[in-house]
Amino acid sequence: MCFEHGVLVTGANALFLVAAIVRLRTLRSAPLLPRALVVGSLFWVKLSLAVATLTASVAELIFATFAYSSVCAFTVSMGLQTAAAVAAVRLHYREQLRNRVASTPLLLFWLATVLLTLMRLRTAVSMDLVETQPAAVVANTLFMLAALGTMALECQSKPHCLYQLPDDDKDDVQLKSPEERANVFSRLTFTWMTPLLEQG
Repeated sequence: MCFEHGVLVTGANALFLVAAIVRLRTLRSAPLLPRALVVGSLFWVKLSLAVATLTASVAELIFATFAYSSVCAFTVSMGLQTAAAVAAVRLHYREQLRNRVASTPLLLFWLATVLLTLMRLRTAVSMDLVETQPAAVVANTLFMLAALGTMALECQSKPHCLYQLPDDDKDDVQLKSPEERANVFSRLTFTWMTPLLEQG
């Protein structure tokens, strides 16, 4: 349990915080996308799930503070997890308004979060924390479910019309390559090539 919180959870959240700060600075100079195209029901559901992960993380931090009287690896990791959840909510908002593709730092963060939370839940069950600290286990479970939902929604592509760029020489539009609008998982598995192969 100390290794999980002291190294894995703390390391993943600290790494994401650095990546989020760098990405937020990069997005500052990016042009705004048309709000009517990028702010829809999918965006609000995704943002609501990200806020739900933040709420569950705050609950876990409160339970950790009461369970451990002094600062330890568990409370530090829960504090960093809460800070990372705050950064994720902020980054989701900025990425939606300024980026045409799914955010790589957010996708990798949510994937790592889901995997680490599943590991923490397995440890909680094996150490009988379900009986001794049921509220903390429920908060951990809710955190994992909200993170999984947020990751699934972040994988969804944005409206196709965002990928149309005006051509300088002609009045019509040209489409960007599917690879340019593919998220990190689509690039790793080459699923961005499927539409090209279907067309022949």
